[in-house]
Order: sequence, then C-alpha cells, then structure tokens
Amino acid sequence: MVHLKRIATLCNIDHNLTSYVSRHSFATQAMLQNVPLLAISAMLGHSKLNTTQIYLKSLPNNILDTYNEQIATFQSLKRKQIKPNKTNVFKQVDLEAGKK
Repeated sequence: MVHLKRIATLCNIDHNLTSYVSRHSFATQAMLQNVPLLAISAMLGHSKLNTTQIYLKSLPNNILDTYNEQIATFQSLKRKQIKPNKTNVFKQVDLEAGKK
C-alpha cells in the first residue's frame, strides 16, 4: 500500500489508490487494448471467467461487443468440453497481435 500511495503522489493523483483500483485499471486497460478475456483472467489469477467479467461494466459499447463475442465463443467451447488452457489463451493473444 505504501508503494501505491507514493506512486499516486509522484503522479499527482488525488484519489486513494488501492490494490483493487490498480487491478481494475490493469484489467480495463488490457480490455481497451483488445487482450482476450481469458488471458486477462489468467493474468489476474481468476479461477472463474465470471470474476473477470465484472470489469466489463466500464467499457464502451463497441469494445463490450467484442468481449461478448469472446464470452459466447468460450461458452460454446465449454459446452463442447474443450477446456482452454493458459498456453492456448496466450497463443491467441499472439495471433491477435499479429493481425494488427
């Protein structure tokens, strides 16, 4: 916590920084950069995708649409009992980064 307060002071941020705020900011920025939801979930250490979905509430509609498509794909894979793992999730990030 001391480090977050020092960072806030250095950056002239008047708000109280907490670990929750930093995690939320990280997740939101990752989503704005089109990082796949499963990758963000893995980076945050969430065991359930529903936990990561909480961060979707603050996104603009066009980005939210993209994540809703990802969630639908994930649910389809889950129904087919294909379990994505962290290796596949990060490979997806690499593939999507190559598209740009």
